Amino acid sequence: MKNKLRDIIVQYGLNVVEEKKKLESLMNDLLVNESKRELNILKTALREGIVKELKDSGESRAAICVVKLSDEHGIDNNLSVWTVGTWLFAIFGKEFVVGSSVKVQPAKTEPQVLKPVEKQILKPSVPIPARNDDMVFVRGGYFNMGSNDYDNEKPIHKVWLDDFYICKFEVTQRKWKEVMGSNPSYFTGDNLPVERVSWNNVQEYLSKLNAKTGKKYRLPREAEWEYAARGGNQSKGNKYSGSNNIEEVAWYDGNSGRKTHPVGTKKPNELGIFDMSGNVWEWCNDWYDASYYKNSPEQNPKGASSGAWRLLRGGSWVNSNNNCRVSDRDSNYPDLNIIIIGFRVVEDL
Repeated sequence: MKNKLRDIIVQYGLNVVEEKKKLESLMNDLLVNESKRELNILKTALREGIVKELKDSGESRAAICVVKLSDEHGIDNNLSVWTVGTWLFAIFGKEFVVGSSVKVQPAKTEPQVLKPVEKQILKPSVPIPARNDDMVFVRGGYFNMGSNDYDNEKPIHKVWLDDFYICKFEVTQRKWKEVMGSNPSYFTGDNLPVERVSWNNVQEYLSKLNAKTGKKYRLPREAEWEYAARGGNQSKGNKYSGSNNIEEVAWYDGNSGRKTHPVGTKKPNELGIFDMSGNVWEWCNDWYDASYYKNSPEQNPKGASSGAWRLLRGGSWVNSNNNCRVSDRDSNYPDLNIIIIGFRVVEDL
């Protein structure tokens, strides 16, 4: 990719770096077969003025640009190093080498670190803390959110998310009773998902849970929910969470027997998360806006700033397979508590 990017700048001149839209268009046309993830990171550096900064200052600003990408834009440190090195090579024909400090060496020097960095792009930059609970680590990154199936799922758009933890199960009645001391559910059983809980009820649960544990649990943002449902950076592009065959992964109107089922009894998705399709709808933190995707920010979107309804995702035991798709969006009033709605929790790192 770096050689093709270098060819673009050589052909169109160094000043093309300052024509962001033109250069991005050339990248889209001439780097079409390259990794979309890395290409989008390169374009992020271009849009944010980091490429111009490198053009104007060269290696003297390289380390600062790495920090900007990593700290200000939530990009993995290894990938930030690779991005800055790729742009430096494209602009100056020099290889970016990382040692005890950030350096730029002439192109004749054999690259020593660039290839290992590329191999580490999808690996954690720090060890993942060991857990003895049901929380699953989700490595952040880019993904295509939405679909072309329905108006409120359009347009498909790129989203970057930071790392987070999400519970592999919907919150069970046992977990709810441990915190709240009561059980609002219609279908009763310790390992069944809790239902008949409103969005507002869930906020009370989270407040008490956090006070009890000293942690910071919350509802997932819609983008986090969809990314996790799709399998994160391990996604195989399935229609439902974990499979293209709904029978493998979901309790829905075709097999539920008109009731909820114990969590974790269907096949998990690529990240080891269960029931993100079917069983009960799951509250998300966001306000619902049918047209939000048209204006959604690329970095860690948090949903509309206000609204009347809160978002629901995943479908339930009473819904068709269509509602169990990973991109399906629904919503309802935050004080609604009915037998098809539950939730799961996430935790920030």
